[in-house]
Amino acid sequence: MVELASAPPGANNPSATGPGAILSLKHVFGLSSDVTSNVRFLDESVFLYPAGNQIVIYNAETKSQRFIHGVEAASPVAVASGESGISAIAVAPKDRKYVAVAERGERACVSVFNVHTLKRTRASLVSSDCGSKQFVSLCFSYDQR
Repeated sequence: MVELASAPPGANNPSATGPGAILSLKHVFGLSSDVTSNVRFLDESVFLYPAGNQIVIYNAETKSQRFIHGVEAASPVAVASGESGISAIAVAPKDRKYVAVAERGERACVSVFNVHTLKRTRASLVSSDCGSKQFVSLCFSYDQR
């Protein structure tokens, strides 16, 4: 579900459809079943899963969602066809504070995010470093290095 909202005065949003309009994601339905280890628990009531080109962090107690958006821009057609999108996820085993997200495509990449702040925390590994269009599996070491 996407909600249309108004932007603050002076906001620059070239993709808006009207004066000051922006889109904000409110809820996601679905699950990407072609992703390795596609559901990961952060604790007893919070889990994460890929849907399209984003990771959904779902809290079963509050029935709320938060989102980690894909780093690489991908068209909905490319994600639906499997040419781009998320290909693997992994959660740090020690404190479950970090999630690694692999994205497939012409510029495949792996990024690490903090699940509490939703910000990217580490430099990405990109396909030009290894010559691949897809990363198929991810894993953290126990000491998270």
